[in-house]
Amino acid sequence: MHTRPYTLSIAGFDPSGGAGVLADTKTFEQLEVYGLAVATANTIQNDSEFDRLDWVKPAVIIEQIDVLARKWQWDYVKIGLIEGLDVLEQVVGHLTTLRPGVKIIWDPILAASAGFTFHSQVAWQQLKRICDQLFLITPNVDEMQQLYNGNAMDGALALSEYCHVLMTGTETADTITDHLVVNGVPTPLYGRKIDSVGKHGSGCVLSAAITAHLTKGVELETACWMAKRYTSNLIASNSTLLGYHHTAQQAPQKNISALHYITQHMEGVSHVQLAETACKGGAPWVQLRVKNVDNDTYCHIAKQVKAVCHHYGATFIVNDNVEVAWRVQADGVHLGQQDMPLAKARAILGETAIIGGTANTFEQIKTLHQEGADYIGLGPYQFTSTKEKLSPVLGMEGYLQLMAKCNDAGIAIPVIAIGGIAIEDVGSIMRTGVHGIAVASGIAASNNPAAAVQQYIAAINTKSIDLILN
Repeated sequence: MHTRPYTLSIAGFDPSGGAGVLADTKTFEQLEVYGLAVATANTIQNDSEFDRLDWVKPAVIIEQIDVLARKWQWDYVKIGLIEGLDVLEQVVGHLTTLRPGVKIIWDPILAASAGFTFHSQVAWQQLKRICDQLFLITPNVDEMQQLYNGNAMDGALALSEYCHVLMTGTETADTITDHLVVNGVPTPLYGRKIDSVGKHGSGCVLSAAITAHLTKGVELETACWMAKRYTSNLIASNSTLLGYHHTAQQAPQKNISALHYITQHMEGVSHVQLAETACKGGAPWVQLRVKNVDNDTYCHIAKQVKAVCHHYGATFIVNDNVEVAWRVQADGVHLGQQDMPLAKARAILGETAIIGGTANTFEQIKTLHQEGADYIGLGPYQFTSTKEKLSPVLGMEGYLQLMAKCNDAGIAIPVIAIGGIAIEDVGSIMRTGVHGIAVASGIAASNNPAAAVQQYIAAINTKSIDLILN
């Protein structure tokens, strides 16, 4: 029987269930954390109208905390609506005394989405003193401007000297970017605008989802990415002001091709031309590998290659760069050993994206399998000049040993052999039990790349038939 960790929400009671402790506990439940709740106010409202509220006395808030603390342990606490900084300081001080080391996330709700203003004046020195006891605050841009009484980013940078800051809601034409600021260093967490009615309480849900993921042991940046995806699903769930809570859908069955074509730098030939030639030959899968360019340039190339791939019905994968894969909405991304962790890439790209990873050892295969990779690029088979920082060559014996270990361990993930594979090598490699092969120069550097694609496909299919028959 699985025992869930506990976490605590200290926030207002919203009878509509869209915000406050009701929204927080719904979020906790969906993310498999048991949510305890302490009410700070009783609001008389629905999702679009706010009449008034009755604040709960600080002593009563503390009594509610104490009775829960006598029975349950929590490592993270989320605080939402609260009656001013004086009460917040009392509650935070009590929590840190009660549970030294507790990490507190504060969502500074200064106004209701229905238009009611809770707080208009914030004492900056007192705020800094409180933040020094917090782990994270999650203001939106307008709230940050009000807290700081100035430029929002300047305020986020200033407060990050005392605690981490997630400032949400920086908008451009088609994106809404949040900024996680840690020790004065902002990291953009980009997000696509959702064509849906905004949701009452979405800020509460975001901070609650972050708290839940942190409670489960997820590191901060990844927790923020995962919470953004949860909140996006809530916003897109229907056309009303009240969102539906649900976890991410189970990943669909993904078709991993047996032949992966990887583009490379070639003088006088563009990546777009390489992809189109391969696709004309019937390549079912194209991985775009572009090195030593900025992300805008990479995106420009990726959009063109994606158009070619989808015209021919080929799967389009971006090598190494999750941001580029997200920006161009590629079918997926392939991650090297030094690239972004797979869990973070999944949080950004979602369950439907294909995410592969590179491995050279059985331990790396096990790790990628446990992290939920959709396939593994295993290599190199032999020396290849198209890959920088080459791992130890595996050779045929290496593949035989590693695939045998996978079989013994019950690891049934598609393994793609890679690294200097010629057509005459295909039969022997396929007999090791790999799912398929990845090829770069073997196709691009041939006299007839389209014909080379067909030859590789034929070799894979022939050996696959042989394996079935024998």
